[in-house]
Amino acid sequence: MAIITLNNNSLSSITSLPAAISTGKAIQVVTSTTGTNTQISTGADTDTSLSASITPTSSSNKVLVLVSQSVQFQRDAGSGYEIAATTKLFRDSTQLSKKVSSIGVGSGPTGTQGGRDGLAFAVLDSPSTTSSVTYKTTGSCSATANNGTIRYNEGGNTKGEITLIEVAS
Repeated sequence: MAIITLNNNSLSSITSLPAAISTGKAIQVVTSTTGTNTQISTGADTDTSLSASITPTSSSNKVLVLVSQSVQFQRDAGSGYEIAATTKLFRDSTQLSKKVSSIGVGSGPTGTQGGRDGLAFAVLDSPSTTSSVTYKTTGSCSATANNGTIRYNEGGNTKGEITLIEVAS
């Protein structure tokens, strides 16, 4: 078996890559938070007030998108109903990911029932541009009858956060 040498060094004596190779390094980081209470009682995609923009320095670079957000469910009780929040992550108008959170609402005779859920996204995106791109979340409510409502950021008591990390390719 032949021994491979690079610049007259054996492979075992090479301890690092040349400085010109910058693959995997974080180039820039953008973070945005919102405490805005966003109430949704429709099945249509609605902005949750959480967004951030970044301008990649190279069209070959990737953007790591990290999202943490809470959603509250509420629906009048009665004969037992399920309610779900569909949360989507977009880059501009392109959907990147989707999460569905749901709960069964109790079957008590009166009153309002509800619950809370935390959700997270971690997506490595390839925007293929050096123009500004905006990442945002939208939400929709699966069951609007019986006063079905979802709320992001629970009345302003919690904060949603989105972090964008440009990664050199």
